[in-house]
Parts: sequence; C-alpha cells; structure tokens
Amino acid sequence: MTRPNTGSEMWTLTAACRDPATGDEAVIRATTHPNFATRPGDEPANTPFPPLLESIGVYAKHAFAPGRTAGSGRSVLGTVRLANGVSRRGAPAPLDHLRGYSFDGRALVIRKGPDRGRMAGRSGGKAAPPRFPADYPPVFTGTVERAEWGLGSLDLLIRNRQGEVALRPIQEEIYKGDNTLPEGREGGADLKDKWKPLLLGRARNFSPPRVNRSRNLYQISTAPVTLVDGAFDRGIALTRGILHGTLAGLESASVQPGHYDLYLGGQGDGAFLRLGSDAEVLTVDAAAGATETDRTPVALARQILTDHTTLGPADIGADALAIPHEAGLWIGPEGGEVGGTLDRLLTPLRGWWLDGRDGVFRLGRLTPPMAADAVDRLGEAEIGMGPLDIGTRTGAAPDDGIVPRSIAVAYAWNQTVRTDSAAAAGERADFAAEAWRTVKRPLSSPLDYPLGQDLIVETALQSDVGATWAADQLEALYGTRREILAVRVHPRSAARLEVGNAILLDVGRFDWRDKPMRIIGFEEDLGGSDAGGSTLIYLWG
Repeated sequence: MTRPNTGSEMWTLTAACRDPATGDEAVIRATTHPNFATRPGDEPANTPFPPLLESIGVYAKHAFAPGRTAGSGRSVLGTVRLANGVSRRGAPAPLDHLRGYSFDGRALVIRKGPDRGRMAGRSGGKAAPPRFPADYPPVFTGTVERAEWGLGSLDLLIRNRQGEVALRPIQEEIYKGDNTLPEGREGGADLKDKWKPLLLGRARNFSPPRVNRSRNLYQISTAPVTLVDGAFDRGIALTRGILHGTLAGLESASVQPGHYDLYLGGQGDGAFLRLGSDAEVLTVDAAAGATETDRTPVALARQILTDHTTLGPADIGADALAIPHEAGLWIGPEGGEVGGTLDRLLTPLRGWWLDGRDGVFRLGRLTPPMAADAVDRLGEAEIGMGPLDIGTRTGAAPDDGIVPRSIAVAYAWNQTVRTDSAAAAGERADFAAEAWRTVKRPLSSPLDYPLGQDLIVETALQSDVGATWAADQLEALYGTRREILAVRVHPRSAARLEVGNAILLDVGRFDWRDKPMRIIGFEEDLGGSDAGGSTLIYLWG
C-alpha cells in the first residue's frame, strides 16, 4: 500500500554531465516542487532548482540474490525522468542545450527533504528554513548508465556505486606477446592480449604462465608477493635456490636443474620465478600480504576496492563483519572482474559488499538478528497491513524454511587438480588430486525435515581452523528454522534503514510480535513528483 502524500516533502536531483567537444562540465539541478532555490548559507548558495523532476523511478538493492541469503547481490537499474518539453509560448526546452553532452558514468544524487514553501505557509514564515544539503539527506547516490532523449523528456538510467565497480577487470595489465628471445617478459603469441596474473592473499597449487621460454621465466603476480612456500612439477617438489633482489638479477642468473630462483617484486615489476630445467606442469604455493591479518577476506576486499577501482579510503566505511582467518585467490590470464572476485571471497561466508544511500561502501556479514542490535521498529503503523503488504517468501535452499541436512565448508582450493602425481610425496599427491578439503557436520534429522539438503559452500579460506569457524557461523544461521518476509512500507519509513540493519518486527500475527529480523534487501519505488511511492523490504530471521 502506498500512503497518500502529505505534501510537506520534496525530492531534489543533481546530475553531472560533460561536453566531449569542449570539455565543458555542467550540472542539472531539478526538484519536484516549484519555487525552490538554495539560500545564501546553503551549498551551493543562491542556486535555483527548476521543477523538472517528474519521476524518481524504481531501483533495488540486495545483499545477496533477491529475497535470499545466498548468491551474488546486485542492484537493479532505475530510471529518473526529467520534463523537457517546449512551452506553449514557444520557449525552448530547458535541457535541449545539453543534448550533445555525455552523462554515462557521471555522478547523480537524489535527496529528499522538506518543501520550504509549504512550511513557510503553515508557520507564517517564522520557522527557521531547512538547510541544503544538510536537511535533505541522500536517498540514492550513484551514477548515470546512459541518457535517453524524448520529445518531451530526458530519462536518466541510473545505477548505484556497486554497479560502477562490479564489472571492472580485477587485473590491469595485458601481455603484449612481443618477446624477442632471449629477451622479454611479455610472452609469445600464446599469451598475447591475455591478462597478467594477480595473487590476492594465499593461494595453492596454481599454474603461473611462462613468459619467457628461453629463460624458463614464469610470472607469479603483477603485484609483489610475500613468500613462495614451494614450487612443484607434477606434484614433485623442486629445490629452492636464490632469492634475488632485482628482476634483472633473476633474469641473468644461472639456475641449477631441478631448482628454482625467485624475485618477489617490489619495484613495480611484479613477482617472478625461474626454473633451471623444463617443467611438465609447474605449480606454485604462494602468499601476498605481510601477515595473515592482511590476508583475511575483509582485508582483501578492502584492498580490491581501493587498489583496483577508482575508489579511495573515504569511499569505504567501517567494516560490519569479521572473518578472522586467512583466505586468498590467484587470478590467471583468463581474467576476472572486481564484483566476481569480491563475491568469491565474501558470499560463501554470507558476507556482502554494498554502497549505502550516501554512496559509501560497507562490508557486512549476515549474522542472526538480535533485539539488542535493532536500530528501529516496523509495526502496523508503518506497514500497510493489506493482504499483499506482508508475507513470507520461500526460495531455494537454505531459504526455503527447511533446515539443511548438513553443512560442508570447502577450503584450501587446489587450483590445478591432477591425478597423475604418483611420483610426488603421499600428502602432496593426495592434495593435487582433490580440488578441496572439507569440514562437514550434520544439522537436522530426516524425521524433522525429510526434504533437507546438504548445504555445500566453496570458500577462499585456507585452513582447517578457518573452515571450522565458518561451519560454526553457518550453523548459527541455518541450524534453526528461519523465514524471509517481504514487507511493504512507505519510503519515509525505509529512508532511515540500510541493508544489514537489524529491526524489530511488531505485528500481531504468528510470532511477529517484537521479532528481531535483519534487512537483506530493498525494492524501492520512489514515486513521482508527489513524493509518494512505496518500498518493499526483505527481512530475514
């Protein structure tokens, strides 16, 4: 149910654009109500906001797959519509002069706050006017995907900041494939236009590319690494040789057969390994990051967001999760994306990465909601209470209201599985033959939940201790029957809430009275120029 508009609130929009021909930049400012301009003490000061904002649109934000506690969380594009018609008196359309400007990737902010004109009318002009932007908090901060022009309107398709970075390549350098042997580190035709590898945290048994066959030179990572635990040919350990202080020193070295020399990087040229004789299948165990604390999923996620995007430290808020165990991935020439890599590190552990209404990213992890952690209460006054305004949503396991039969946490991913390592030592041969090590525990009885399934999560964790910790966390989430609710409220009630918040549901049906729930997603219809609309909140608990 959408509540009627009170008439006392309004929306504002600012959207940046640029003229590719001249480099001139401009900002569209618009609002839903007439006669709004900033005052001398506002920022910016004395600036009109024409009443061009017709529709604020619909967008969605989910920690995981929509209405679930697993899968990748992504935001759905929305559309903002601005009026751009020719007036009856023949005046030009207000935005036509921006027709050739580029909007894609430019900043856009939607705010909501009091309508100054109506406030002044009710108070006789005596009330202190609200300040802009302090009294108009952001409802949405993101960028424009593209602009679509019509005869009477300009539509801006918007995306949040997560959408800005999710599809960016995680690697930044590509092999040229132009070696002139015996010189070169760019590979031959087999590596041309492929991504140079990147090591994040600790990874096991990965196969680095050979970038110079004359020198048997292999590249471990474009970034420095901290240590190499071992190098193997078909699972047989090679003998470690000299650690060189420069890449040039490694390239000019004479390496004995069956040995390998190293250069760990640190001078902007990446980490490399050189063999003294040909290897049939070279694999490496290595780690980047000074300590295990620097190799936790949270530390790696922050590293990715700051080092492999255009974000800075101010764009990432305080962590709302703790995953205190070592993890890692090696990303080879096949490449990867920022969003997929973050999902690989966080989602199996029920971690998420999202930007808030203010555009600041937050890293969170799903934990059981507690009454003491609740930041707000959603009761019958906030919920429409019609038959479609609140109800359970059941999805795939483990979000189907059925306790899983068991939990299995896979860890210590072997990135090069081989079954022909018989000459290797027993433990190494066993390791090379299996993709994962697993910690497993039972959760429910078939008598209680006959359709219970085995919940298997493949993590980037590296140790048995870490996997046991993860199993404990997942048991706390799924060892008790829980439900997902979809609750429809007015945007005013949702504006103060964020994904990850715990709230108290206060509805006089079932066990919904003072029930702690956690917000796992929003689907927001921000309405049109009347500042109406509705918000569907997904709750888990």
